[in-house]
Amino acid sequence: MELKMLSIQCLLLLLFAQLVLLTNGEADRKYINEIEFKEAITSSQISLIHFHIENANNEYQEFLNGFFEASEYLVDFRIKLGVVDCNINYIEEYCTQKPEDLRTKVFVFRDGKSLTDLATDTLFDINSIVSSSLHLALLQEVPIVQNHDELFTTLRKSRAKQDVIFAKVLAIGTPEHRAFMEAAFAYGHRYKFLVTTSSKNVLKESDVEMWEETRDGVWLFQCHQALLNEECKRIRYQGLLRVNEFPAFMKALDIPLISKIDNGGKSLHMELKMPTVMLITKCEKFPEIEKVIEQVSPMFLGSVGFVIVDMNFVELQKIPSLKIKFLLGQQRKLPYLIMDPGHSYNGEFFEMHEGVTEVGKVIDFIENVLGETVPDDQLDDEEINDDENIEELQDDPVQDATYQERSIQHLDTIHTEALTDKTYPEFIVKKGLTTIFFHVKWDPRCLAFREPYGLAAVEIMEIKRTNESALARVNCFDWPDVCTKANVTRYPTIKMYKKGKEVAEYKGVLDEFYFLKYYLLLTVNSPIVLMTEKKGREFMDAKNPSWNSKYLDAFTIGFFPEGTTKERLVFSEVAEELRGQYLMASCVKDCAKSLAGQIGGSVEATVVTIKWEDVNQPEVLYTEPYTEEDLKKFVLESSEKIMPELNEVNFPFFMKKKSAFLMLFHGFDHYSESAEESLAEIAREKTFPTVQICWLDSSSSDTIGLHLLKQYDIEFVKFRPTIVLLDFKSQNLYHYGTSVDYRKKVLVPWIKKTLNGEIDRTGMLKEKKWTPLTTGYDFLSMIKAEELTEMAQMENRRFSRSAERMPEKDDKIREESSEEEGLSTGEDNDNLLEDLPLNEAKRHIEL
Repeated sequence: MELKMLSIQCLLLLLFAQLVLLTNGEADRKYINEIEFKEAITSSQISLIHFHIENANNEYQEFLNGFFEASEYLVDFRIKLGVVDCNINYIEEYCTQKPEDLRTKVFVFRDGKSLTDLATDTLFDINSIVSSSLHLALLQEVPIVQNHDELFTTLRKSRAKQDVIFAKVLAIGTPEHRAFMEAAFAYGHRYKFLVTTSSKNVLKESDVEMWEETRDGVWLFQCHQALLNEECKRIRYQGLLRVNEFPAFMKALDIPLISKIDNGGKSLHMELKMPTVMLITKCEKFPEIEKVIEQVSPMFLGSVGFVIVDMNFVELQKIPSLKIKFLLGQQRKLPYLIMDPGHSYNGEFFEMHEGVTEVGKVIDFIENVLGETVPDDQLDDEEINDDENIEELQDDPVQDATYQERSIQHLDTIHTEALTDKTYPEFIVKKGLTTIFFHVKWDPRCLAFREPYGLAAVEIMEIKRTNESALARVNCFDWPDVCTKANVTRYPTIKMYKKGKEVAEYKGVLDEFYFLKYYLLLTVNSPIVLMTEKKGREFMDAKNPSWNSKYLDAFTIGFFPEGTTKERLVFSEVAEELRGQYLMASCVKDCAKSLAGQIGGSVEATVVTIKWEDVNQPEVLYTEPYTEEDLKKFVLESSEKIMPELNEVNFPFFMKKKSAFLMLFHGFDHYSESAEESLAEIAREKTFPTVQICWLDSSSSDTIGLHLLKQYDIEFVKFRPTIVLLDFKSQNLYHYGTSVDYRKKVLVPWIKKTLNGEIDRTGMLKEKKWTPLTTGYDFLSMIKAEELTEMAQMENRRFSRSAERMPEKDDKIREESSEEEGLSTGEDNDNLLEDLPLNEAKRHIEL
């Protein structure tokens, strides 16, 4: 009943929200009156006016929304878009037309004259409205060419005068057309702009390979520098024709092709987020490489920037850019090239070491990178803008998150080397612990882990004080043989190697902190053997290893004064089993004799877990028999805080071993601290071993604690903690109430009564089915439908062949019998025969 009422409330809220959105949408629309209409049509600038009488279908509403949005956008372009509501301002010349005709037209005016009208079905979104409006305004300045002769004529007239920018777009009104027209509006005073929608090659016949019918294209013709008897040199733009990228091409035409980087660490091309090739060299030692760059750079004018980094004049510590600093800090053999693909990709870098002095190989390298890093939005819109299936992404929270942030540029991954079939064997035999991230580009978890993995690589290099990264990655889509050899069967997979052999596979949380913790723990012995008092004190003070206190909350140390004993052997076995998860050390001989007494240890063997961030239980002494099972259980449980904060990482661990949660919703006030002290004491005494005592932050409205209380229908009182016991078996909730007495002697009896069922429950966990947002694909039914369709088609062909072989006299007899029964003959009868099997198939599909 509660669930049903909740569903009704949610439905009403959704309907109300939709009504508000629709109302707001109508309110935001600004219709023009009769005076504004006359001003618009008499202007010397283009005006587009639509006359509105009544609302129609959803398509018409979408048109109106886009038209109003475009009207605001085009103000800066001095183009007026307006809508006249004929119900309020009756313009007799137009409003007298039929409503169905007015809905399909937008009228174009200039200087008081009606120039033409546009069909609303061609103005289907803001891109089509903006691009069409701009092209109407610039129709003389940006002509549409249909063939090579028209293009050649314009080029000939432009020689020694101005450069020409020519674009091939698939259709008028596309996002590419809009990007080109916006550039034409901004730079039309400097360049001549031409456009074509022809599917036939408008360039020379010999340039057919540059003309892709299904792709857009832009070419810069350098006619300004050409003599009257010379052809204009042509350069193809190799980026995306998009509003957010094409302006960078136009700006790049005005800046130097090649720049030299200094201690400022910046380049104009990189600030424009363009693809940039960086030459790392020493100019006086390798002068020939500069000449190669000078030859190559003009071929990529506007599409790629070139930067020369002379290591003789660059001081790493003065470069503010982490990206450049890391690149230059790599100990590589000079000279070499590094290419940043720019903002159209996910931040991955590419390196070239061999053949950098050969022009052809450098060109191939740049073109391969540009081809390799074509973003997803270069694909057909149907493949990537399919909003109909957006709910399928939302079924997976990780995929939904990566989809929502698809436009955010990922952190640079130059510090994680991209391995190939040749470099993979070389990498895993490197000194120390190396890690490889096996991934594919289309998997959401792989995409989500890219940035944390890159950040972890930087942190490890800083800890080790080295410029050589121990982390690398393999794209299994590009190198399936490498992933097969590494026995990779799922994505992502993170494997660790030492001396060429796999030593571990990380299966923890895909997060920088937890991955770093696992990696660093694998770099040290387990257990660490401490022989002297000095080493023991450094370890216990969290100074050795140096990263101890930053990534760990606790460690377990065993004191063994007698050297090798049964207890020490058991301790070593458990430490080896828990390697990568917990930090454990054996303090032996002088170390044990000097330090064991400080923690109350015996003269034989003592094991203690120290937690420097647990104020309620900083130390836990092991008192059980020395067996592997008991000692392992001790390490797992004692390493946790006695009263931890409940979070997404420890929740599954607690759920496995406990049957109830006693939760303190902490407000960080005096009463909350008092309640915490009492509950921590109860936890230390282990009065209720099946109950996990924990706390959640509820100090502000955006905390998970306050959100949970709302789900439990428990009111939160400010400056008062809330205590809730949740029994998983019965799914019952028990609220401690509004009492401010949080003493142990009061809380313990209340907990006992709730566990024994002597207190009425406050509520129950709400039952909720986590069903997918969309219906799953029934592939068997789909296959069955295809089979039925094929059967129907075969049946059609069989009937057709039978009819062809039928004698004429049989046709006559059939005609007569058909007439008697009131049926049609000839073609109608054939159509009837053909439709029967298909209709049967359709009926099955519908069922």
